[in-house]
Amino acid sequence: MKRRKLFAMLLSAALLVPTLTGCGNGAGGSTEAAGGSSSVTESDSASKEAETSEKTETVTISVAGWPSSADPDRLALYEDYVETMKELYPNITVVPDEYQYDVDTFLPKAASGQLPTVYSTYFTETSKIIGAGYAKDITAVLEDVGYDQMLNEELLDLVTSDGKIYGVPYGGYNVGMLYNIELFKEAGLLDENGVPQYAQTYEELAKLAVTVKEKTGKPGLFWYTKDNQGGWMFMNLAWSYGVDFMHQEDDGKWVATFDSDEAIAAMQFVKDLKWKYDCIQENTLVSGDDMFTAIATNQVAMAYSTLDFNDRIITAGGADKDNLSLARVPAGPAGRSSLMGGNIYMFSPNATDEEVKAALKWLEVTGFSPNVNDNVRKGIEEQLNTDVSKGTPVGPRRMSVWKSGEYYDLEGELISENCNVDMKYWDDFAITDDVSIHPEVPMNAQELYKALDNVIQEVLTNENADVAALMTEANATFQRDYLDNAQ
Repeated sequence: MKRRKLFAMLLSAALLVPTLTGCGNGAGGSTEAAGGSSSVTESDSASKEAETSEKTETVTISVAGWPSSADPDRLALYEDYVETMKELYPNITVVPDEYQYDVDTFLPKAASGQLPTVYSTYFTETSKIIGAGYAKDITAVLEDVGYDQMLNEELLDLVTSDGKIYGVPYGGYNVGMLYNIELFKEAGLLDENGVPQYAQTYEELAKLAVTVKEKTGKPGLFWYTKDNQGGWMFMNLAWSYGVDFMHQEDDGKWVATFDSDEAIAAMQFVKDLKWKYDCIQENTLVSGDDMFTAIATNQVAMAYSTLDFNDRIITAGGADKDNLSLARVPAGPAGRSSLMGGNIYMFSPNATDEEVKAALKWLEVTGFSPNVNDNVRKGIEEQLNTDVSKGTPVGPRRMSVWKSGEYYDLEGELISENCNVDMKYWDDFAITDDVSIHPEVPMNAQELYKALDNVIQEVLTNENADVAALMTEANATFQRDYLDNAQ
């Protein structure tokens, strides 16, 4: 496996900049001619005409993920981007589209021919989208603009099928454990530097959660259970127990394998959190939105989280950024394991190459580019200014997809200049040596998460639930309903 190498190339880099990518290219060439000066003049003239024609050819692109009026700061930022586009590329018209990718609505929208020129989706959805024919093959465009040489090859693999590239990875995340500083202080669980005592193992996690509840009366740990998020976050625990959810046989057949002893033991730990330790929230139908509120209002002390989730705890939940601390996930019998996921830009199958290039130019204006130039600097600076104004943490570094050392260095410089948090509460999350980063499973990830949601809800509501039987049944059903149909 290449997990350690992948993480080393990714971690601590790049902002999840606004929605969409960029760097276009286009120049006319002159035809060499034999003869006198008149031939040279004609050649030069033709070259200039070709270049002018390319630059002035009108192109209209629609951009998904456009902020609504409910997010005025971000909307204002996008409006500034539009003005920059008008100055730099007056031939390109940008049409806003507020569509946000949704697992349930995407296929009907795509089938009706309503896809924007460029849209964002998840790593887990690429196989489905490519297989259905709703993403453009952009291999030639990326080669033309040089992106194929600048993007992380292992991330490109996530959007490559039969040697063709169908998207551009633009941001990633990995999961850590979030701590509410106020509740840890109330429980007497801060160290001499005022930093929460981080759980090094899942057994320690349960003990800390019990102590918090005993000292504060509040649940020590939030556990996700619905909207596919229970299964999604369960992966971190399961991998730390050595679970392998599926494998592909030599004939290409995918086989579900989460009925193993390791998977049963991991799910038993989830059950124990409720019935043995009694340290999680009472409500057993909860997702990320509930976590945001619970952490923000000091109603729970710990939860799986990401840097992006932390931002939403602040913007949606109203939390104080200085009351949050993010650390590595605890270790299980097989070590520390953190789920890595992210987002990808894909392009309508009906988009022309010129429209794709125009979309890439738009993305460059937003700051998403391997090239270090004034536009990239401005894009990063504007995004950082927006984050600071919204009170979200600036300092912890996110994943980057670029191999450019110049870009990485510039981003680090600008993040340091705008840092608005005490990094002692975030430094542990950046430690990578003992963390195994796992990409999401390659087949039917969302359906797998839903299947695990059902098991989690059952073991948390029924003290007599048979964990082994439930996992065996879920494994067989997932195989029959999904993997068998994917052969």
